[in-house]
Amino acid sequence: LPSRSRPSAASGARRAVVGLGVTLALFVLGFVGLRMYLDSQWYVGISNGRVAIFRGVPTEVAGFELNSLVVETRIPAAEATSLEIYRETLPEGITATDRADAESIVDGIERDVDQARPDRT
Repeated sequence: LPSRSRPSAASGARRAVVGLGVTLALFVLGFVGLRMYLDSQWYVGISNGRVAIFRGVPTEVAGFELNSLVVETRIPAAEATSLEIYRETLPEGITATDRADAESIVDGIERDVDQARPDRT
């Protein structure tokens, strides 16, 4: 029988380093891809009791928020969610296609809240 040469410790270590490098590269690519995806997502939600515009998605994974606050308006969230149309959607986050769309949604919320105020003149 032909003798089989055993892989040397150096070649096993080399394979482990290459495997670790590939794993790390895949992790970095996944992180960069996720970051790019999140940066392209917009929604209108609630921050500190006010209607706000966020970049990202309205969720949390392993304690990490997948969004960041962009603009906190002066519109009270309680007034907006008192309206049927925003009662469930605003706390969950209203998806926007981009920042301009999010600003348009906020303008609509502001109009609706102003119209619903009893002291409206």
